[in-house]
Amino acid sequence: MNTALGKFAVVGSGAAALGVLAGILHERPDTEVTMFDVGNHVAIPFLRRPAKWFLKKLADYLSGFNIPDLNSGLRVFRRELAERFFGIFPEGFSFTTTITLAALTNGYRVRFLPINYYKRTGHSTIRPMRDFFGFVLLIIRMIVYFKPLNVVLPVSAMLLVIGMTKATLDFFHQHYFGVASAIAVLAALQIAFMGLLVDLIMRRTHL
Repeated sequence: MNTALGKFAVVGSGAAALGVLAGILHERPDTEVTMFDVGNHVAIPFLRRPAKWFLKKLADYLSGFNIPDLNSGLRVFRRELAERFFGIFPEGFSFTTTITLAALTNGYRVRFLPINYYKRTGHSTIRPMRDFFGFVLLIIRMIVYFKPLNVVLPVSAMLLVIGMTKATLDFFHQHYFGVASAIAVLAALQIAFMGLLVDLIMRRTHL
């Protein structure tokens, strides 16, 4: 990335990436802030499809955007975008996932272009179990970093519902509120307030 000389950077195989880049520059040379492509017909191994589906749904829910392909290997983006978020890029997997979530959650215009991905030659370097949990942690970490309320508020709401349900059952069966229900409600309030504080700090740092 540090050696890139132009306004755009391309991540992907040479011929395909250059072809996509040429089309983008010809069609919209100045107006698009950042653009990512997504596979339209992709040869995905059957055993990986449930994990890929779960990761997509998790990213969609936490980010608030519909992301057609979270970790497609072909990306075209402006160099200034990568330079802004350079400090949070992982050393290994997955640069493309990180820059996608960073762009979407920070108001950049992202365009998904359909492109076919056929069955690859050779062996994949992905290790299913370890990389699956790595992707989950990456998605949660990125959303907590940019949109903490999207993670914190659902957890707080879940604890609040559990606490209020337990308190209601305790009151009707034992005529008092139990300690467990009080702890759950207090934990829900503390988590919510901490999330609000983090969100205010993040918004202030972006001013």
